[in-house]
Amino acid sequence: MRRQLARSGDELAHVEAAYREAHDYRLANSMDDFRDWVLDDIVAAASDVERAVLLADNIPRGSSEDEMAPYLDELIEKVRGADHLARQFIRPEDDTYLSMADLEERGLTVTRGDREIFDKVVDRIAECELPERQTGNPFGRSGPTIRPSALVSGSGHSTAMRRLDESIKEEQDLEARWTLISAEVRRLTNELEFIGRPSGVSAAVFILAAYSLAGIVVPVVALVVQPEDLAMCWVWILFGAFVVGLFAVLGYILWYARTLDDPVPTNEDLLVT
Repeated sequence: MRRQLARSGDELAHVEAAYREAHDYRLANSMDDFRDWVLDDIVAAASDVERAVLLADNIPRGSSEDEMAPYLDELIEKVRGADHLARQFIRPEDDTYLSMADLEERGLTVTRGDREIFDKVVDRIAECELPERQTGNPFGRSGPTIRPSALVSGSGHSTAMRRLDESIKEEQDLEARWTLISAEVRRLTNELEFIGRPSGVSAAVFILAAYSLAGIVVPVVALVVQPEDLAMCWVWILFGAFVVGLFAVLGYILWYARTLDDPVPTNEDLLVT
């Protein structure tokens, strides 16, 4: 049984590690989809982001608000930080043709992971806050530049959703297996404890120790040390102690024999224990 418990423990550790990896992979896919769905809304809202609405309408399959809420707060802070930093490089003569490349030429540096956020923030500032360039074009600015990263094909979207669904299924399967093996380890552990510590052992040791002292050790000592000098009352006391100890031992044996008829604990009992 101990070997079985050891094997189950090793399997549990392996499944737990696989589950953690699958959970992290699924969460990363969910966060990527969530970012694609809410980033434009966060940038457009500027400082007035309706956090509750974004959470209610954009939770990916297999995720929860508790998982996405911290990531949403992180995105909001990144957008605000990008907006604050980009404005430090904007000049009074800038107009709607301002681009991220212009700010980079002026010394703005961003990490690769934040590039998309800065692109969207700079485009929003240029389109919504900067004046139109006075040119011969009667229609003004021809419109925002559409970057390849903003184009998502139907096949790319279906691939992303299929990848998310596969990661959700893998995580759920490993979680179910993890739960099953955890229950098995808990059952084996409780069963070993039940076998290794039978009930009534402490009481038996106490009764046998008291009986040995009162019924054997004390009478033997009394017989060795001048038994003719013992008063009759002490003789009866020793005899009574012997009889009481004898009945205690017999009573324990009777009680223990009755416990042998008790039903053996089931797996459910061991799991609850």
